[in-house]
Amino acid sequence: KKIASDLKSNIEQEVKLKEEALRSKSELEATLKQKMKQLESDIIAVTSNAEKSINEKKAEVQQMQATLARLRDEIKDETKLKEDALDNCDQLEAQLSKIRSNSENSIKA
Repeated sequence: KKIASDLKSNIEQEVKLKEEALRSKSELEATLKQKMKQLESDIIAVTSNAEKSINEKKAEVQQMQATLARLRDEIKDETKLKEDALDNCDQLEAQLSKIRSNSENSIKA
């Protein structure tokens, strides 16, 4: 009877250990599934934030390119105006020189 009782006790202990192991395994699986869901959520959030940042930077670059193009056009226009003004100045100086020369010739004659 003692042997049967010991065997029964050993079997009950083995069953309890097996049940505890299964519970632990189930808890670990649940914890892992929860962590995996959290990681998936984090990956989605990071990806979304990265795409948003990229799009913002693209918009900034496009705006800067547009500003740069506008500034280049303004510089080109201002340069043209200055060159035209210098040309007009040269023409005026030539006309003044001619008038002086004619005046001097008239006075001498």
